[in-house]
Amino acid sequence: MVRAGVVARRSKHQVRGRRTRTFLEERARISLGNEVRLEGLVKTRDGRPLAGAQVHVLSRTPGSPEHEVAVLRTDRHGRFSYVSRANATTVLRVAYQGSGTTLPSQREVTLVVPASSTVQARPHRVLNGRAVTFAGQVRSLPIPAGGKLVELQVVLSGRWQTFRTVRTDAGGDWRTRYRFRRSCGVLRYRFRARLPAESGYPFESGYTRPVGVRVRGRPCQ
Repeated sequence: MVRAGVVARRSKHQVRGRRTRTFLEERARISLGNEVRLEGLVKTRDGRPLAGAQVHVLSRTPGSPEHEVAVLRTDRHGRFSYVSRANATTVLRVAYQGSGTTLPSQREVTLVVPASSTVQARPHRVLNGRAVTFAGQVRSLPIPAGGKLVELQVVLSGRWQTFRTVRTDAGGDWRTRYRFRRSCGVLRYRFRARLPAESGYPFESGYTRPVGVRVRGRPCQ
């Protein structure tokens, strides 16, 4: 049988400080471009490790069919390891084809990769009645036909709310302007871009870092 997962680290507080433990996750959220290490073990039904067993690693995404990416051999402890990068939401299938004395086995691991974009706001300080330009470039490629949908959000009443949508060009660049009309006093707004999941786009919903804009308006009544 095959046991496999993505290596993940979690911190666990103890009386004398913090200890880091390693876990194997069958579903892991990985930021775009980060290195991913897949580890596993091949063993018999009674728990004995299989040394020198051949393991096939196959990959598929929402935009590409399954294909083989590696053929591995287990070490003397029945362990194997495969290193990749998080370039899209991917399902990795680890397959052991069995032998004359052992049955075949397989295990799937899902890498959830959120969409990613840069974001900037210019200028950072404006008067009420003036406009700010929000712009960025989507880094999670390829861009869908017709452009990637981007939602501009602002924090209002303590929660993120969408106030503008825009689509990128074919290269992933996006830009939009917003004019402040109702601000009074001095207000500090927080904005971000949300990249929602779309059919055929091999990424989950993602968010940019927040950016701030200060608006000086008329005196509040």
